[in-house]
Amino acid sequence: MKMVSVSSAFLLVVLVSQARCDPVCLAPQSETVFYRTQTMENLYVAQDFNLGQILHVFNSVDGQGDNWSLVDIKNRMTYVNLEGSGCHYIAHKEPFESRLGYDIYDRCLPGDAKLERSGLVDFYYMERLNYGGVTWLIGLKPVLGTDYQYM
Repeated sequence: MKMVSVSSAFLLVVLVSQARCDPVCLAPQSETVFYRTQTMENLYVAQDFNLGQILHVFNSVDGQGDNWSLVDIKNRMTYVNLEGSGCHYIAHKEPFESRLGYDIYDRCLPGDAKLERSGLVDFYYMERLNYGGVTWLIGLKPVLGTDYQYM
């Protein structure tokens, strides 16, 4: 009898541990509007992880605007367009994956993200010292019928 309860307890621990290790990921393509508390502006972000590209449009909720950046992870390029100064590009010598802060472009949340709850809303808390002590709170909601999350 003791052997059965011990193995049952072990199995339960393994299942709980496995559930906590599952990655929390965004869909391959997604659009999100963030509110930046530092600037009191909206930030529209469109991500296509299959192409390896992320578009940021500053002070926009619909992706329209003159101030934007396009990060092309696969080709190691960043294009920036600012109203009045035109479009410029930055060629990156090293892959994005080797750069400090790369996880901001990652499809899945980092393993140290902590699940929190406020009322009926789930969110993940992450503190990033390499961004000057920035604290991120990211609200996520499951995409029905998939393993993905809306941001």
